[in-house]
Amino acid sequence: MLGRANYPVAYIKAVNTRVDRVLKAFDQAKPAEPFASEALLDVIVGLEMAFVHRLRGQEGKDGNPLNEVRMITASVLEFGGVMTLDKTIKWKPEASVTGLKNGDKIALDRKQVGKLVDAFFEELAKKYGG
Repeated sequence: MLGRANYPVAYIKAVNTRVDRVLKAFDQAKPAEPFASEALLDVIVGLEMAFVHRLRGQEGKDGNPLNEVRMITASVLEFGGVMTLDKTIKWKPEASVTGLKNGDKIALDRKQVGKLVDAFFEELAKKYGG
Protein backbone atom coordinates (compact mmCIF):
# COMPACT_ATOMS: atom_id res chain seq x y z
CA MET A 1 0.00 0.00 0.00
CA LEU A 2 1.14 3.52 -0.74
CA GLY A 3 1.70 6.10 1.98
CA ARG A 4 -1.38 7.89 3.28
CA ALA A 5 -1.69 11.67 3.49
CA ASN A 6 -5.12 11.40 5.08
CA TYR A 7 -7.64 8.95 6.45
CA PRO A 8 -11.41 9.15 6.10
CA VAL A 9 -13.02 10.52 9.24
CA ALA A 10 -15.24 7.42 9.38
CA TYR A 11 -12.17 5.17 9.43
CA ILE A 12 -10.53 7.17 12.24
CA LYS A 13 -13.77 7.04 14.25
CA ALA A 14 -14.15 3.30 13.65
CA VAL A 15 -10.63 2.57 14.89
CA ASN A 16 -11.13 4.88 17.87
CA THR A 17 -14.40 3.10 18.73
CA ARG A 18 -12.68 -0.28 18.50
CA VAL A 19 -9.81 0.80 20.76
CA ASP A 20 -12.28 2.27 23.26
CA ARG A 21 -14.25 -0.99 23.25
CA VAL A 22 -11.11 -3.03 23.88
CA LEU A 23 -10.00 -0.75 26.72
CA LYS A 24 -13.46 -0.92 28.34
CA ALA A 25 -13.35 -4.72 28.15
CA PHE A 26 -9.87 -4.58 29.71
CA ASP A 27 -11.24 -2.43 32.55
CA GLN A 28 -14.09 -4.87 33.18
CA ALA A 29 -11.86 -7.95 33.05
CA LYS A 30 -9.14 -6.48 35.28
CA PRO A 31 -6.55 -8.97 34.03
CA ALA A 32 -3.66 -9.98 36.25
CA GLU A 33 -0.03 -9.20 35.55
CA PRO A 34 1.90 -9.99 33.41
CA PHE A 35 -1.00 -10.46 30.99
CA ALA A 36 -2.29 -6.94 31.70
CA SER A 37 0.91 -5.26 30.51
CA GLU A 38 1.10 -7.43 27.41
CA ALA A 39 -2.56 -6.78 26.55
CA LEU A 40 -2.09 -3.02 26.88
CA LEU A 41 0.99 -3.11 24.66
CA ASP A 42 -1.02 -5.08 22.10
CA VAL A 43 -3.53 -2.21 22.04
CA ILE A 44 -0.67 0.16 21.14
CA VAL A 45 0.64 -2.22 18.47
CA GLY A 46 -2.87 -2.53 17.00
CA LEU A 47 -3.24 1.23 16.96
CA GLU A 48 0.01 1.65 15.07
CA MET A 49 -0.90 -1.06 12.59
CA ALA A 50 -4.25 0.62 11.83
CA PHE A 51 -2.38 3.73 10.66
CA VAL A 52 0.99 2.27 9.68
CA HIS A 53 0.95 3.76 6.18
CA ARG A 54 0.80 7.38 7.31
CA LEU A 55 3.36 9.59 5.61
CA ARG A 56 6.33 10.16 7.88
CA GLY A 57 7.07 13.65 6.60
CA GLN A 58 3.54 14.69 7.50
CA GLU A 59 3.81 12.93 10.87
CA GLY A 60 6.79 15.05 11.83
CA LYS A 61 9.81 14.08 13.87
CA ASP A 62 9.31 16.20 16.97
CA GLY A 63 8.52 13.41 19.44
CA ASN A 64 4.74 13.78 19.09
CA PRO A 65 2.30 11.00 20.12
CA LEU A 66 2.36 9.52 16.59
CA ASN A 67 6.14 9.16 16.88
CA GLU A 68 5.74 7.73 20.38
CA VAL A 69 3.31 5.01 19.28
CA ARG A 70 5.56 4.19 16.31
CA MET A 71 8.65 3.82 18.53
CA ILE A 72 6.86 1.83 21.23
CA THR A 73 5.53 -0.57 18.59
CA ALA A 74 8.95 -1.03 16.99
CA SER A 75 10.48 -1.52 20.44
CA VAL A 76 7.91 -4.19 21.35
CA LEU A 77 8.12 -6.05 18.04
CA GLU A 78 11.82 -5.70 17.26
CA PHE A 79 13.66 -5.04 20.52
CA GLY A 80 12.05 -7.29 23.12
CA GLY A 81 10.01 -4.53 24.73
CA VAL A 82 12.97 -2.27 25.47
CA MET A 83 12.45 1.34 24.40
CA THR A 84 14.73 1.87 21.45
CA LEU A 85 14.79 5.31 19.91
CA ASP A 86 14.43 6.10 16.25
CA LYS A 87 17.43 8.28 15.50
CA THR A 88 15.36 10.42 13.12
CA ILE A 89 12.99 11.51 15.91
CA LYS A 90 13.82 14.30 18.34
CA TRP A 91 12.79 12.41 21.46
CA LYS A 92 12.42 14.18 24.81
CA PRO A 93 11.04 11.78 27.42
CA GLU A 94 9.98 14.63 29.68
CA ALA A 95 7.76 16.03 26.92
CA SER A 96 6.26 12.67 25.94
CA VAL A 97 3.05 11.06 27.12
CA THR A 98 4.71 8.01 28.67
CA GLY A 99 8.04 9.45 29.80
CA LEU A 100 9.89 6.43 28.40
CA LYS A 101 13.65 6.78 28.05
CA ASN A 102 15.97 4.91 25.72
CA GLY A 103 16.69 1.52 27.29
CA ASP A 104 13.62 1.45 29.55
CA LYS A 105 11.69 -1.81 29.74
CA ILE A 106 8.27 -0.87 28.39
CA ALA A 107 5.56 -1.53 30.94
CA LEU A 108 2.60 0.80 30.60
CA ASP A 109 -0.36 0.91 32.93
CA ARG A 110 -3.98 1.48 31.93
CA LYS A 111 -3.87 5.21 32.67
CA GLN A 112 -0.75 5.74 30.53
CA VAL A 113 -2.23 3.80 27.63
CA GLY A 114 -5.47 5.78 27.83
CA LYS A 115 -3.56 9.07 27.73
CA LEU A 116 -1.40 7.88 24.84
CA VAL A 117 -4.41 6.67 22.84
CA ASP A 118 -6.20 10.00 23.35
CA ALA A 119 -3.09 12.00 22.39
CA PHE A 120 -2.51 9.77 19.34
CA PHE A 121 -6.04 10.33 18.00
CA GLU A 122 -5.85 14.06 18.67
CA GLU A 123 -2.57 14.36 16.73
CA LEU A 124 -3.82 12.04 13.99
CA ALA A 125 -6.94 14.14 13.45
CA LYS A 126 -4.84 17.31 13.14
CA LYS A 127 -2.40 15.85 10.64
CA TYR A 128 -4.36 13.19 8.76
CA GLY A 129 -8.07 13.85 9.37
CA GLY A 130 -10.08 13.27 6.20
